[in-house]
Amino acid sequence: MENLKELELKTTLLKLKKILEINAFVSICLLCAAPLIGLFIYYPQAGGSADLAIVDAKSYFVKIIGWYCLVSGLISVVVNSILYGFRNILISNLKNPWNILFLVTILFSIISIFRVPFDKTSNALNGVYFIREGFLAYLAYWGIYLAASSLKKTKYKMWAIRALIFSSAFLGICVLVDKYLGIPGLICHTGRGEAITGTYINRNHYGYYLCLASIVSLACFIYAKNNKWRVIYGFVYAINIFILNKINSLGPLLAFLVGMILFIIFTFVRKEKQYYMILGTTAFITIALIAAINRRQLYVELPATFKDLFTLMKSVFGGAEQAGDSSYAVASGRNHLWVDALTLIKEQPIFGHGIGREIDLYTIRFGYSDAAHNEYLSLAIAIGIPGAICFLIGNLYILIFSIVNVKDLPKNMMIAALGVGTYFISSMFGVSLPTVEFAFFMVLGMLNSHYNENYQKLEIN
Repeated sequence: MENLKELELKTTLLKLKKILEINAFVSICLLCAAPLIGLFIYYPQAGGSADLAIVDAKSYFVKIIGWYCLVSGLISVVVNSILYGFRNILISNLKNPWNILFLVTILFSIISIFRVPFDKTSNALNGVYFIREGFLAYLAYWGIYLAASSLKKTKYKMWAIRALIFSSAFLGICVLVDKYLGIPGLICHTGRGEAITGTYINRNHYGYYLCLASIVSLACFIYAKNNKWRVIYGFVYAINIFILNKINSLGPLLAFLVGMILFIIFTFVRKEKQYYMILGTTAFITIALIAAINRRQLYVELPATFKDLFTLMKSVFGGAEQAGDSSYAVASGRNHLWVDALTLIKEQPIFGHGIGREIDLYTIRFGYSDAAHNEYLSLAIAIGIPGAICFLIGNLYILIFSIVNVKDLPKNMMIAALGVGTYFISSMFGVSLPTVEFAFFMVLGMLNSHYNENYQKLEIN
């Protein structure tokens, strides 16, 4: 009788596990619609409450779904603990360095909340101004990561990836129609001047999102299973890469170029000769397009950006005063921000200044309102060096795991790996935003699910 009840319980839990996977898939697909919030809302003038209203709407959309994913993910952990044994699940997660490192980052984030003045607690939880990222956003990212990690079926992973790039293409179509045909009411007029911003507050933020969507759509185009899908993916890629070029933002463009180089290297390492011609041709056309539209950035500003990075490294080992001079901000426009960030980090190296204080600190300490424009430096300012390093090492670990095992990665995981690698570069130049981070944690979770499948196989008790 007891064996029968145990069998019924396991059968019920297995059904629940399948339902939770479907639930995670639907949640991830809904998240991909976040950048579309703001379409069909017309504001005659940019800036002010119109911009912030759209930022708030998109950010809370991501957070709410992320929190729901977190609750669902924790339920999934309980279900798996009953099926496979709590001890086995615990050991399985302890074997995955990223899980441990991300948990340590969360713990340092909790500590940082108590380092914020009481009247600024809301900023620590919800973020400030256009950066609506606080501790509650970190929990949402964790939920998105758990949801993406729980996707086991290849069809779910591929349709989630399609949801990401299809939504980016739809937004791109609306942007092009709005810009070149000027149809009022199609898209909200956020942003500054004539820059292409989509539904984002400025072109850089749109670029951070689009560089990931572009490399993913390129990989989908190359790996298309038939000509029908290749035409669809090719159309999506053409829209994304054209707008990415027209955005004229150096950081996202650099990230995409690095991602494309990684893709070419991976293809040769995997000896996928059937893709040499199409990938080579596509890369040539893409670089020609970039050279035609962004000639100055490609030949002048891109090399100068590496000088910025080298100057930053010098400032880490001293000479920060000289490196921080504005004359050193040759191309990226970030160098003085990075050096000032190092100054703030040195003041509170262990636990940071607290979440949500970065812009205020720049204003008080340096006399201008801005942020580090480097996600890892910003994180170190907020929660301290140990927490930021844990997050950095965790991301590097999954990326290095993908590179080392590139020959064995399925095509859908290759797509996810390229997304992670591209956004890793992009994050060196931008601020962390819920409406961009959701895509990163989505592909990161998918990549992690492959790690779990291949290295932590468990048997039902």
